[in-house]
Amino acid sequence: AGAYWGLFDAERKAKFPLEGDVLALPAWKHWAAGAAIFSVVLMGIFLFTRNSIQLPGMLFFGLMANLAASAIFWSASIGAQQYQTPLTIVFWVILILMQILAVVILLIESLEIAEVVWHKKTVRTFEPLLPATDFRYPKVSLHLPIHNEPPNMVRKTLEALAVVDYPNLEVLVIDNNTKDPAIWEPVQIDCERLGPRFRFFHLDNWPGFKAGAINYALEQTAEDAEIIAVIDSDYVLSPNWLKCMVPYFDNEHVGFVQSPQDYRDLHISTFKACCYWEYAGFFNIGMVQRNEYNAIIQHGTMTMIRKSALLEAGKWSEWCICEDSELGLRLYEAGYDSVYVKDSFGKGLMPDTMSGYMTQRYRWVYGAMQIIKAHWKSFLPSKNSPL
Repeated sequence: AGAYWGLFDAERKAKFPLEGDVLALPAWKHWAAGAAIFSVVLMGIFLFTRNSIQLPGMLFFGLMANLAASAIFWSASIGAQQYQTPLTIVFWVILILMQILAVVILLIESLEIAEVVWHKKTVRTFEPLLPATDFRYPKVSLHLPIHNEPPNMVRKTLEALAVVDYPNLEVLVIDNNTKDPAIWEPVQIDCERLGPRFRFFHLDNWPGFKAGAINYALEQTAEDAEIIAVIDSDYVLSPNWLKCMVPYFDNEHVGFVQSPQDYRDLHISTFKACCYWEYAGFFNIGMVQRNEYNAIIQHGTMTMIRKSALLEAGKWSEWCICEDSELGLRLYEAGYDSVYVKDSFGKGLMPDTMSGYMTQRYRWVYGAMQIIKAHWKSFLPSKNSPL
């Protein structure tokens, strides 16, 4: 029992000095020193690599670094005071490693906030553009992939596309692998009703999921189209999206232009409101920060790609479940720049349930792992890296 209570431990040594003050953590000075040194190292790295942040941002990140270091060393000190078996050592190591991963995420989020809120001067802030009077309006081919989508929902998307204020536009609607004609035939009828701007394609037993569908659309795209736009089937567009964003392609170095994902159903439930603000944090902080480094994540909706760049990069990757982000990485590897405008030009729908939310996140994480596996060499800190 000496291992767990009493004055002496299992080796018959006093657990604490028998003279003087009794301290709950006798080695607290060592733990405190370790936490302080660790936080100083974090701050040193931060100050050395991020000198464009104002003093309040530095203080904010310093506070978060100190909290992170204190949390890790406090947890480790608890384990160090207890008698450990080989099994409990394994669990403590796993616990500390998981905590370190959580702290890394916390520090990344803190860095994003510091750089967006307290940045001294932004150099890549993009705003919606108004076309000049002599703007030539390059042809845009907008691709709308659908699969088993409610016809009424898709109808709202199509009707919004019908009033988009852009004179040189075609809309290709690609239904892939929807078995029930009662679901896809109403969409075909809507496309015929809305006029020659719209073309509908139904694909049976088509491989490649969404990427396969939009690769097929690429083959059907008008020869004179210069820009490919992609949106999800639930998105209701603002009429001026194309007019405000297409002019950025006048810069021949721009490979893709991205607008944020936004949602119109946040007031339906508390769950959706929480989802909305979680999404908003990424698109109003994380993407803004990444844009400063020309390193945004391309998304499969509210995105435009230079057609020649898309063909040069090798079209959409049908092996990757996150074909949009994977394409964005290949465009960066090919030397193209990106543009991110944080103004909302379209709103879609969020997952209705926690199960749907988790499925969405699983797909994103799985796709990210596929991308890392295929492109890991590009992420290495090397002069030969194309990024």
